[in-house]
Amino acid sequence: RWTVRGREAVVSTQSTGEEVEKYKQLLNAERARNSESAHVDRDAYSGVINENKILQKQKIELINAYKKQMKLIDVLRKQKLHLEASRMLNFTQEEFVKVLDWKNSA
Repeated sequence: RWTVRGREAVVSTQSTGEEVEKYKQLLNAERARNSESAHVDRDAYSGVINENKILQKQKIELINAYKKQMKLIDVLRKQKLHLEASRMLNFTQEEFVKVLDWKNSA
């Protein structure tokens, strides 16, 4: 009786050992897959971070360009006002000269 039970115990231990080995291999395979997945995720994450930095730099450059354009528009408006004032001054000067000529000729 002890030998039968002993053999059953040995067989049971061997099959349990085989199952343990099988699950160890499955666990190692899953860990390897997770490691690869984490590596890919890290690469994708760093790529997104780099792209985000580039986009932020472009945004800053666009904002600065917009500010410069607004300053140029202000300068052009001032120049336009000065030109119009200069034309008006020239026109009134010509009228003044005509009035002086009219009084001298009369």
